[in-house]
Amino acid sequence: MPLPVALLGRLHFPLLHFPIALLFAVVVVELFGSRLEATARRHFATTLLSVSAVAAVLTAISGLAYAQGEDFDGAAANTFALHRAVGLGTAALVVALAALRRSPDDGAAARAYRPLLVVGALAVTVTGHFGGELVHGEGFLTRPLRAGQRAGEHDVEAPAARPGGGADHDDGGPRAASDGDEGSSGVAEARARFPEGPIPERPDYAMHIKPLFERSCVKCHGPEKRKSGLRLDQKRFALKGGESGPALLPGEPAKSLVFTSCAAPPDDEEVMPPKGKLLALSEIETLKRWIEQGAVWPDDTTK
Repeated sequence: MPLPVALLGRLHFPLLHFPIALLFAVVVVELFGSRLEATARRHFATTLLSVSAVAAVLTAISGLAYAQGEDFDGAAANTFALHRAVGLGTAALVVALAALRRSPDDGAAARAYRPLLVVGALAVTVTGHFGGELVHGEGFLTRPLRAGQRAGEHDVEAPAARPGGGADHDDGGPRAASDGDEGSSGVAEARARFPEGPIPERPDYAMHIKPLFERSCVKCHGPEKRKSGLRLDQKRFALKGGESGPALLPGEPAKSLVFTSCAAPPDDEEVMPPKGKLLALSEIETLKRWIEQGAVWPDDTTK
């Protein structure tokens, strides 16, 4: 992707909050600012909507530029299509609102203005919802509600908890039994690792590396959710890397973030995965050997 397009795409994220804030400011003033003098309110709304329209168009253009460097699969492709359609529609609506606010107060355009303003606020919210799911995964906005429900369920099932105070999660689930728990001494226990296993002399991607990635990495670095812009579910994305730099440099494990982050000390804030069980030491060594030996990743397994 050309550098100017890549740079324009990066502007999507700082730009997108600007038209949202301006539009909601207009909503508040127009619907709840009855104490303001009519001329002052009109001037305020016209100015903010004009700036918001320009910002919305720039946000839409930068979003289209950013999408040129992405490859959405599965459910993420559908979410992106919705995000793009609603986002472009919202930008067009904000431009229309800016034009409507300049029309006379006694015409059909003026009567349509306030209902469309409410529709615009709703459209911005929906656009943000789909954008949040693209970046943070499906159900991003409702995740705290589901977490609260799970917490309530655990409270009800408290008698099944271990005597030490935490529920038993040693089933290989996303949270290890000792994650964040404190023993009776008040000192946090070390994070658990997956069971140790043999270290192959010549690790094979399909047999040794792919299962490791799918278990511990792809949930946050895959087609549904790509934290830091990194995907590890397909070869071309892994070699491309993410916002923090190269994720995989064949022959150079010390420069490959996929290895160095997994090999970081358990108490390092950069260690991966950030939650749940850490990779077994044997798995880290297997990953290192695979990268040292060229990180052979057959293309036919990544279509």
